[in-house]
Amino acid sequence: MDKPCEVILSPDKSNILYTVYEIKGSLLSNAIFHHILNELRVKRSSLNRILIYCKCKTNCAELYRFFSLNLGDKFTEPPGASPRIPECWLVDMFFKSTEEEVKDSIITNFSKSSPLRIVIATVAFGMGVNCPDVHLILHFSPPHDIENYVQEVGRGRRDGAQTFAILLHNKKLLKESSDYMTRYVNYKKECRRDSLYKFFDKYSHSQENYGCPLL
Repeated sequence: MDKPCEVILSPDKSNILYTVYEIKGSLLSNAIFHHILNELRVKRSSLNRILIYCKCKTNCAELYRFFSLNLGDKFTEPPGASPRIPECWLVDMFFKSTEEEVKDSIITNFSKSSPLRIVIATVAFGMGVNCPDVHLILHFSPPHDIENYVQEVGRGRRDGAQTFAILLHNKKLLKESSDYMTRYVNYKKECRRDSLYKFFDKYSHSQENYGCPLL
């Protein structure tokens, strides 16, 4: 290539609002999951889409079971439809060992008009996936490092509309994270956005960002 040009941009997306919560008990006992469950019961397929990241397949299955058991025959749209028809599910899960055909189906359903509202996934649901109307990115536990976290919250709405990125953690889970990730989670003396993106080149704080909480 003749005269290549290097372009360096900050990965910051100003429409994302970052929040971190420390959980004292079981992660699943946290009120946020019960709030999401209640919202799903009421709004059904009109609920804004939600992407929940977990560190492992076991956590994905645990969360999937939580929604499945609590929704019962309302797990599908329309309610009472055969649970053997994935295209009717309101919730699905995605991880590395998921069959490729199923992965493609989940990505398609999550990217177009379909009942699918919530995808529970590992990092396997990552780069190259474009789901433009994801309203909430929720991390069931902290990723290992800052780079993974930024990539995963980048799945949020790409139309510029406000998106929420919520990270849940406890002291035990933080032991598996890098020093930078741990520092980001624990540091409360500057806004979350500044704390996160100061590790990257070309970032500068902007008043146009959607809020800057210290939580």
